Parts: sequence; C-alpha cells; structure tokens
Amino acid sequence: MEKLYINHPAVFVCALLSLAVGALWYSPVLFFKAWQKETGLSDEQVAKASPLKTYSLTLFLAWIISYNLAFFLGDSKMNWRWGLVAGLLAGVLGYYHASAMRTNNNNQTETA
Repeated sequence: MEKLYINHPAVFVCALLSLAVGALWYSPVLFFKAWQKETGLSDEQVAKASPLKTYSLTLFLAWIISYNLAFFLGDSKMNWRWGLVAGLLAGVLGYYHASAMRTNNNNQTETA
C-alpha cells in the first residue's frame, strides 16, 4: 500500500485561495461586467442571488477539488512531470465541466 502525504491545512488554504482568486476574477475590478454580459444576467438577477449559498457551495467544491489534487500529488514517488500533467488535466477537465454546467443551466433557464 502506498503512503500518501497530504497536508490537510494546506488543502483547506488552497480551497480558500481558490475562492479569493474567483472573487477577484469576477469582481467589478476585472471581469464582472463581461461575465454579466456573456451570461445575460441583469443587475436585478445578480442582486437576488444568495451570496451565502453561492460562496458556501463554491468553497465546498473548491475543497473537494483541492483534496482531489492532493490525492493525485500526495504520492511519495511524485515528480514534476506528473504534477504538470495532473494540473493540466484538472484545469482542462474542470474548464470543460464548468462550461457544460453553464450551458446546461442557461438552457434550463430559457426553457423554464
């Protein structure tokens, strides 16, 4: 059986940092207006959203993703090549699924 070395506080910090980067990314300072235009959301719809629900779910999912990467990268035989591949796979697959969820949510909103 292989030994995994996972720093649990570091995993949680990574999830928090993911939340912080996302908050900055979608802030009015950077890309909020572009995101709002692309998603077709009005100011009223954005104002109706529950920040507690949104950030809680986002933190929970970021924590799962952080643990997933920690399990990938926690092997004692881990090297930089596998770290690069795991990061790219997580990014590409994560981007694909996030895009698919967005498209699916937009389709459900239009048909409802």
